[in-house]
Amino acid sequence: YKYFQEHSSRKIYIFGVGGVRDGETAIKHFLVGADALQIGTAILIEGPGVFGKIVKEIEEWMENHGLSSIEEIVGIVRDL
Repeated sequence: YKYFQEHSSRKIYIFGVGGVRDGETAIKHFLVGADALQIGTAILIEGPGVFGKIVKEIEEWMENHGLSSIEEIVGIVRDL
């Protein structure tokens, strides 16, 4: 990720794909650099209500950590 960001004149968008089933897994994808998420199997298993569940869990996590925007955590782990 860092190589492409350093050697490109454009922003490279990262999509988190695979295993996004709840707020915790969504947050993990954001922490390592995902700008957006793809949710697939969770829709088949839980139905479209999974979107609201994931959003609620993300919002609760952010509030518990004093954050107001998901952009505050995108990619913070990649720099460690």
